[in-house]
Amino acid sequence: MRTLLSWIALGAATTTLLAGCGSGYDDDFRDGGGDELISFVGTTGVFAAWADASLRGEWLDAPELSFTKLNAGRNIRARWPDGARLDIRFNATGPDRCQIVVDTMKLDDGEAVQRAKAFWQAQFERLERYFNV
Repeated sequence: MRTLLSWIALGAATTTLLAGCGSGYDDDFRDGGGDELISFVGTTGVFAAWADASLRGEWLDAPELSFTKLNAGRNIRARWPDGARLDIRFNATGPDRCQIVVDTMKLDDGEAVQRAKAFWQAQFERLERYFNV
């Protein structure tokens, strides 16, 4: 089951994509656009798909994104050339399940929030295809 929820509150825009999950989502989004995917691949495999540049290049369409900090299996911090920052969190939800939350911060305006939401929704779909979920 896939559910897509969107809302705007307190200056934060959130798109939540739940794959294979009937309920629950992370609403801890700050001053930007947040996105979430629940995958049926364990945290180690999902983290590797993000952290390893050669694997990441197979599904993520963001060559200009620079990673600034990696905490193995937990989170990645990244930065866009325009100064927007990302916090990408990985949460184990079972032996072969992983939740991925992407918070985009320091966005200029509502239009930038909408672009971030659309971008990460498309990237989550690419990641799902990469893992054949």
